[in-house]
Amino acid sequence: MFRILPAFILSGLASLAYPQDTIDERLFSLSLAELLQVKITSLNRVEESLFKAPAALYVITRQDIERSSAEQISDLFQRVPGMTVRQLSRHRHAISVRKDVQIYFSDYLVLIDNQSYYNPFINSTTWEAFDLILEDIERIEILRGSPGITYGANSATGVINFITRTANTSEGAYVRAGVGTNKRTETVVRFSRGENNWSYRISLMDERDEGYDNSNDQADPSDRQIISMRLDKNWQGWDFLINYRKLFAAKSEIGLITQQIINTHSDSETLYLNANKTFINGGQLGIRGSLLDSNYKFGTIEQSLFYDFFDVETIYTRPWQWGTSQLGSSLRAIDYASGDNQSIAYKPNSGKLAWRALWLNHSIMLTPHFETSLGARWESYDIINDDDSTSYSLRLSYSVNDGVQIWSSASSIWQYPSLSQTNADVVVGSQQTPTPALIKQVGSKNLTPEKIVEVQLGLRWQASNNFNMEASAFSNKQTDQIYVNPVNTQFTPGAPLGVQSIFIDNLVDSRTYGIETVTRYFSENDWHSEFSLSYIHNRLTADNSLQITNPGYYPKYKALWILSFDQLMGGTLQTEVSWEDELYSENPTGLFSDPNTYNKINDVYRLDLAFHRSFTSNISGYLNIKNLFNHQVNWDYPFAMVPPQEVEASVTVGIKAFF
Repeated sequence: MFRILPAFILSGLASLAYPQDTIDERLFSLSLAELLQVKITSLNRVEESLFKAPAALYVITRQDIERSSAEQISDLFQRVPGMTVRQLSRHRHAISVRKDVQIYFSDYLVLIDNQSYYNPFINSTTWEAFDLILEDIERIEILRGSPGITYGANSATGVINFITRTANTSEGAYVRAGVGTNKRTETVVRFSRGENNWSYRISLMDERDEGYDNSNDQADPSDRQIISMRLDKNWQGWDFLINYRKLFAAKSEIGLITQQIINTHSDSETLYLNANKTFINGGQLGIRGSLLDSNYKFGTIEQSLFYDFFDVETIYTRPWQWGTSQLGSSLRAIDYASGDNQSIAYKPNSGKLAWRALWLNHSIMLTPHFETSLGARWESYDIINDDDSTSYSLRLSYSVNDGVQIWSSASSIWQYPSLSQTNADVVVGSQQTPTPALIKQVGSKNLTPEKIVEVQLGLRWQASNNFNMEASAFSNKQTDQIYVNPVNTQFTPGAPLGVQSIFIDNLVDSRTYGIETVTRYFSENDWHSEFSLSYIHNRLTADNSLQITNPGYYPKYKALWILSFDQLMGGTLQTEVSWEDELYSENPTGLFSDPNTYNKINDVYRLDLAFHRSFTSNISGYLNIKNLFNHQVNWDYPFAMVPPQEVEASVTVGIKAFF
């Protein structure tokens, strides 16, 4: 079916045309005042303005996406304070929120339309296999810090929620085509239509390139194709959203073990349903369900991972005279299997897991200016023996006046181990000294959940329609953190490589604190500026009382300046200048986190440019330049994986057309 569907859609684009806004109106209509009033849903699962939300939130709007030089979703995260993005290959990234960068086992949750996008093997997201198209995104809500009871376990450092565009907001046909360095080609085709109480959208994407050269002077060619279909329908008081996405043969080359470059192949299929109804008493019932089928293969070593992930959630919200109550429940069921693999051996190699949760939250307007919210959440997960946990959350919000908002929060949350940590022996790399050996991480069924307690304080100040500022400070303590045990190791000799077995345990406590600021100025003369600055510090304390400062791969200091001009040479120019300092990298020969094995990396800086120009009301061109000065920083990742590096300088030109 899907082989003939793209041709069918393309054949219809020439004959179908629908009214559209002009390109200038699409890109640059959102003002600063309107930005702060954007309705977000990621915090309490109900619509509330960004300005009044009692949390550290950053919203990437549709306008931001259109202005930027982003060619993939991870490019957009560079602008978020408290987030770190490290390039692994053309489509692979290590992304963190308020934490050292980890390729796997990141402590944040990824959602699409408030529905979990979950990988049980790594408790994170494989971004190279992410199946959203940039053109289908309305906004991205990034909640930094613990969400407390709203999403529960495995969202300790934050939540990334992708809100997709309704079909009727992009009615008509749209085409984007571009070419760039490294033989890069990108093509997106979209068609939308709506009538009465229903609308639909179909999007197709094809990406191909030869990739970037790594430290071994080998390229990492990649390609991927995505089809996405969305249907919005109103029926008898119910609002329905049905979304289907299919990722075809996402291919890339990565360095996984023994400094090899190996082929990977990913494909996935997702069906998502969201139903909402508002009752006469003002109560709202939301029912969400999704089914994800995912396959991940490493071709050269015959490794394969498969899983089906079923997720269903219900939320009932009831407003009262002095506040709002919420009652929610969720069930996740996972069916997984792994092939006969060299690098990952699961014990057993197939199984079923269930994750259940109940939660209650109540907010009270103590005064017209002061609101408090208190919640609790119970969860149970089959992955460990001691599988019950309870989380708590308290949030306070005070409106000094229409332009000043102060908020604070305190929460406790749990981070469960992943399947790869409990049920698998993982070959994570090679050690060249003192004896050439493969390094194997041995999973443990005795692991317990990590506990995170966090306190936050924030301020938003809307000085005028042209200027605003926001700041947040946080401190969290993570106990029983899962870490490599430097005492418990085993070496098994062999030819040509022996095996060094390392074991993990609930070994380490950590404390992380920091501050993040964002300042925005929108001129009345068609230009605007955004400057962000963040500071994050982390300290680990092991059982042997060893204290480690700067333990990993996040910048201690990060600054970003975005400057946009809406009327320049007949088009729009946006510049993004970023700087990172106090970034440390672990020497690959250092098996354990000995502070003597950490090397300080020089400052990381980068300049990106994006230029858009309209030729007619419906046709525009674009030029994207990434890393203009080709600033390269290799950083050694532990266990001798192929060293990742900052993205090479690249240029992409293309055209967009609306019909």
